[in-house]
Amino acid sequence: MSNVKQYNVVVGGNLLTVETGKLANLAGGAVTVRCGDTMLLATATMGRQPRAGIDFFPLECRFRGALYSIGKIPAPSSGVKAGQARRPFLSRG
Repeated sequence: MSNVKQYNVVVGGNLLTVETGKLANLAGGAVTVRCGDTMLLATATMGRQPRAGIDFFPLECRFRGALYSIGKIPAPSSGVKAGQARRPFLSRG
């Protein structure tokens, strides 16, 4: 049974669409946001038990740009040979 919810709002003359319940069903929460040709998938998960002894909020942010999906394939930067795998951007804070 699907529990897809979709919300539309006009922001600055552009249609902003927020949809939940369609993708990433195994995540604790997931939402897709669309504005024009740009789409964002945001997911959130958590552990079953809190981590004892920490005084910070552990946060991990992963970004993967997909320019190839619109026909823009970036050329290798200097010092990178063609065929070498590039590591995706990963930021922890």
